Amino acid sequence: MTDGAPGPAARRRRASRRLWIPAALGAIALAVALGVDVAQSKVEAADAVAAAQPDAGGHVAASSAPVETSAAPDVDDPALATSSILGSADAVAADACLPTEVPTTTVEAGRSVLPTDADATTEASDPSQTGLDVTYAGPQFSADGKRLFSLLRHDGSSTAELFSTPTVTSMVALGSDWVSAPVEWDPAGATAAVARRMNDGTLELVTVDGQSGAVSFLAKFPAAVAGGLSWSDDGACIALAVTDDLSAATDEPRYQDYEIAVVRVADGATTWIGTGAYPRFLPDGDVMYLGPRASGRLAYWRASSDGTERTLLTALSTDPGSTRLSSDREAVAYVVEGESLEVRVADTGARGSRLVARIDGASWGYVKWMADDSSLLVTGAQPSGRPRLWTIDIESGDVTRVKTPGLTRQERLSYAAPVPDGSGVVVMVNSTRGDAPVSRPVLLSGGDAVDLTRPVAGWASCAPTWAPDGDTLATCHARSTVDGETVPGSLVLTRR
Repeated sequence: MTDGAPGPAARRRRASRRLWIPAALGAIALAVALGVDVAQSKVEAADAVAAAQPDAGGHVAASSAPVETSAAPDVDDPALATSSILGSADAVAADACLPTEVPTTTVEAGRSVLPTDADATTEASDPSQTGLDVTYAGPQFSADGKRLFSLLRHDGSSTAELFSTPTVTSMVALGSDWVSAPVEWDPAGATAAVARRMNDGTLELVTVDGQSGAVSFLAKFPAAVAGGLSWSDDGACIALAVTDDLSAATDEPRYQDYEIAVVRVADGATTWIGTGAYPRFLPDGDVMYLGPRASGRLAYWRASSDGTERTLLTALSTDPGSTRLSSDREAVAYVVEGESLEVRVADTGARGSRLVARIDGASWGYVKWMADDSSLLVTGAQPSGRPRLWTIDIESGDVTRVKTPGLTRQERLSYAAPVPDGSGVVVMVNSTRGDAPVSRPVLLSGGDAVDLTRPVAGWASCAPTWAPDGDTLATCHARSTVDGETVPGSLVLTRR
């Protein structure tokens, strides 16, 4: 669902005083309004980065302490909070979603396509059937790359829309009366789950068949908003974070007002397993999520899918935002903001965390895993808002500045994503042409910066996203206003 974000302190400084939107999804709207960066989340997610001169540079001042660990000082286990959403969905206890034989789709991933490839074609379009001027965000490909879900934002609401990749045509559009509608493909990459808020305030969880576009109802939660969802490995269950709409309308995240529901796909039976948001299923069927301790501080928790067991994994001193799991889901990476940016990694199967490195050139930021899980990509800045990129080796803690030669002070680093085949990092760069906002993808590799396309109208509104086989690349561009006229956003697909 969504693609990376500056840290919580930066989000709170920039966020509306009236509405908190889950960072992995909703923060994209804020960044687009400011004309700056976000990443995804989640959803995705995604928040604002101020303009900066992207200097070229090598190693930066950083300290690493791979042996330092942080264990939780307490083991408090808050019960499910009292909330109007509990028991409101005609729910019955679901059996534990224990892992069975995992459905898989075999995908042979090769070289990741880039717009500069001789055998690639690039097309920018506005294929939505909504008929509205929208901002495209959060693209997610099916396993075979033939289908693409994207979140379209428009005037305080959104639409989760399924497109046919070969023809760039809309198959189904699911409206949401909220700025977010979490979407995620199942492990087989053939069926997507969508949580959308209906006009009457009901949160509706549905599945969408990628081949036909057929929509199947699963569950509903009156007067509710979603804060992330995740499929179990066997495709039997969906974990969903839910809160009431009043709790969502706060100026800061209120994790104590979010509850984790596990919904059985076969019949919609629902089990409440813990208090928190951003749930992620782990390979053994447990659910990891971000939630409160009795002290009021946050922690990463791990719960069984039937809610009978809960374990505190890692106590947190600050809000890390959406959960950043490695591809094997054995570790979670997060940052601790302060005078310097502290980057930590925690094992999802054990208690405590490890300090990987400190970046002295940033006080806020967000982190992504590189393709091989051996290093991290960090986007961060000082409060003055000079966004920069670093890579960090997980084992050694070595911090290396990603060089961005040729970019000017007027150009803004935006969403960044590792190229899946390991050939570099693609970053979206925002700039202006006359008075019009534009953006373009730039490949950073081997100390060089290569423009991949000409600028496209609108600020970037998602991280570069590849299909699993690497043959299709999607970038997103926000709607904008030029000389009083609205310019619709666009979805740009590069295909081989």
